[in-house]
Amino acid sequence: MSSQRILFSWPAAGTRLRRSRVVIRTLSRSGFFCVLVGTLGYALLPVWVRWLEPTGLSPLDLTFWSFLIAAPAAWVSIALLAPKPPERTLPYRGLLLVGVILACTALISYIGVRMMPVPTYGLLIYSYPAQVTVISFLLGERLSRRSWLALLMTTIGILLTLQGVEGGFAGIGVEGTLVAFVNASFIALYFLVNRRVMRGHSSLQRATAWAMTGALVVVVPFSLLATVTIPADLRTWALLAALALFSTVTPAFLFMAGIQRLGASRAAILSTSEPVLTALIAFLLLGEIIQPLQVPGGILIVLSILFMREGGKRDLVRSSAHA
Repeated sequence: MSSQRILFSWPAAGTRLRRSRVVIRTLSRSGFFCVLVGTLGYALLPVWVRWLEPTGLSPLDLTFWSFLIAAPAAWVSIALLAPKPPERTLPYRGLLLVGVILACTALISYIGVRMMPVPTYGLLIYSYPAQVTVISFLLGERLSRRSWLALLMTTIGILLTLQGVEGGFAGIGVEGTLVAFVNASFIALYFLVNRRVMRGHSSLQRATAWAMTGALVVVVPFSLLATVTIPADLRTWALLAALALFSTVTPAFLFMAGIQRLGASRAAILSTSEPVLTALIAFLLLGEIIQPLQVPGGILIVLSILFMREGGKRDLVRSSAHA
């Protein structure tokens, strides 16, 4: 009887393994798509900020209005799409903390973009994938050699891509460098806290709405203490809406989904495609010329992303087989 049970268990085990591989591939592809599209939304953020500079709105104004639009928009999308209720109670306190991190990240980025050229700032804040990887490693997350090698490749690619951009590090100063480093730290913190808070939860749309609400809760008191400028024309309102919808709430949802599917370290490495997207968008919308040295850098970043993606899927399949 025992031998029969063993023989009959083999097909079932093989079926479970095949199903687990299909699920893992689907999640990896979905996470890959979510992070890259979310990265595109964040790559557009400096464009909105640049176009909003002549309006006289301060970084605090931009933070206030963007989340004042983003939070209700997130809840309206839930009402319209009517997603399934969460199977487990969402960690509301943790999501409010994620929102606070989002608000701080947005405010610091609006300040930093005004202190230096956008490509230079993009280079400086991309110390955050290294911070995520190192912190994840210290917290016990197992990282493959491919992840470390992909991180090295993306770092070299970023340096090559942004080396020829006008401005460079000249004139940044200690303050600008500090702002960029703090911004990178908050981005790394967002990746890690979001992953821990949302572990085991699948109601990402509601989670995003609560995170946007948390950001708004922390922004409103500071804005009321200061003088909030009300936009004076329709164009300014349209740019604020684009900033809130395309570069705030949508990327937040997509990154939340991508982190849960890929892990904080892999999602952070994938998001390093943002400098390439930023350079391309700057060329198309702001008239910045792409330098020849940026071409091999961009190619290296894309290759490293594909390299890391393939390695990530193999590691996940291998760990599932051992489980």
